[in-house]
Amino acid sequence: YTEDEMRFIENAPDRCRAFYRIWSSKESMVKCTGEGLSGVSFADTKAAVSMGFSLKHFYLKLGENEYSGAICRNDCVLPE
Repeated sequence: YTEDEMRFIENAPDRCRAFYRIWSSKESMVKCTGEGLSGVSFADTKAAVSMGFSLKHFYLKLGENEYSGAICRNDCVLPE
C-alpha cells in the first residue's frame, strides 16, 4: 500500500471497508494488465486515472455479508 492509500484507510469511517476497496482495486488493476502479482508494485490506486486506468467500485450485500469489488479498464497502450 502506498502512503496515500494508508492515509485513506486510516481516515475512513469504516477502515475494514476502505481496506477491501483498495485491495480489490489493486487486484483488478494487475489482472487488467495481465502482470499478476508482479505488477502489484505499480498498482497505485490513487494514480490509476493518470496511468490510463478507469476503476469502478461496487459493494454487494448477501445476507449478513458484504463484499467489495472493482472493475478496471485500461484505455492506454502499455509498452511491451
